[in-house]
Amino acid sequence: FTLEELGIPSQTVRGFYAPPVRVPLSLEGDAVPRLEGSRLVLRYGYSAQLDTRLSTMEVRMNGVVLHSVALDDEDGEQDGELVVQLPQEVLEPSSELEIIFHLFPVDFDPCRRVSDRMIWGTVFDSSELTVRRDHYTMAPDLGLLRYDLWPFTLEPDRGATAVILGDKPSRDEAAAALQLAAELGRLSPWDAPDFELLSDAPDRLDALSDRHLILMVGEGAHSSYETLVAGGQLTLSGDAERQLGQPLLQEATAETGYGTIEELLHPAGTDRAVLVMRSGGATGLLELSYDLRDLRKLLSLVPPDGEPGPNVAIFGPDGQIRTVSVAEQRQLGAIPLSSRVSQGLRRSWWVIGLLVMLAAVLLAAIGRAWAALKGGRA
Repeated sequence: FTLEELGIPSQTVRGFYAPPVRVPLSLEGDAVPRLEGSRLVLRYGYSAQLDTRLSTMEVRMNGVVLHSVALDDEDGEQDGELVVQLPQEVLEPSSELEIIFHLFPVDFDPCRRVSDRMIWGTVFDSSELTVRRDHYTMAPDLGLLRYDLWPFTLEPDRGATAVILGDKPSRDEAAAALQLAAELGRLSPWDAPDFELLSDAPDRLDALSDRHLILMVGEGAHSSYETLVAGGQLTLSGDAERQLGQPLLQEATAETGYGTIEELLHPAGTDRAVLVMRSGGATGLLELSYDLRDLRKLLSLVPPDGEPGPNVAIFGPDGQIRTVSVAEQRQLGAIPLSSRVSQGLRRSWWVIGLLVMLAAVLLAAIGRAWAALKGGRA
């Protein structure tokens, strides 16, 4: 896709202290960049009157310099093109490309006042981004919420979202739902996001089996939540003190100041998610809706490498967040064979090196044996 398709117009910066041109790039929660194939084709121009010995253009991603080129045409350039590979290791859920022009006017002298308004650099909106990626993940995993509240902000053909309040929501609960709806609308990639804001009814879960659901459970009755509890679908249940039951080996009690969130797969279809937000007080749901807008708190839900993602988060009144991983995860989406092979080769590079060395030794031994055999016959 081009920068124009991202809604980023051509941009020109001027002067010795030119600000960077920023290109935000957000990935989906189930997007796994491939080892190779992600790149930026940058189309740019720059003015004459530059000191070509010093002037450069630099491309960074997330603060890491990927490439730089000299701006060395004395007459300037209007159709420059630079291809920059985007390493898999640098791509993150919310990445940012920076194109930085280091512009020095001709006859630049650091001891004199710089006259620099006549020098400029331009990034054109025809520049292209290619991010080759597969789509698969293990769910439920609250850590994936850092991808713009994935999967609840997906495009409509991959699952719209319904926010379900209690049977008779209070004013504070309605305010919390409106705050959450506004955040879903802000993060959605579509001009008109497909989500509903509903009060609960006994048949809501079955009627909305084709949608991702967010259950906002306050102090009143909530039919869908009670159905999940009765069916043994939830880890956290009960009143102010919630007991963590099976599949934990021992029981624990979590006393919270204002709430918990838990994610599970929809009982009617594993390709849909249910997020249960439960308050621990009158204003708990409003506090939780603010927490879902705080990227720093969402990042605290990310497990260490190699560990399963949490499905339960306990938000304490002291601002701390405690997470629990007790749900059985399922893989959503398929890993292509080519990606499996490339990942396997990358993880086992030392085995390949060892096999190459053994093959070289074996070939050398066969060569010596063959030479000895021919020499003996002579």
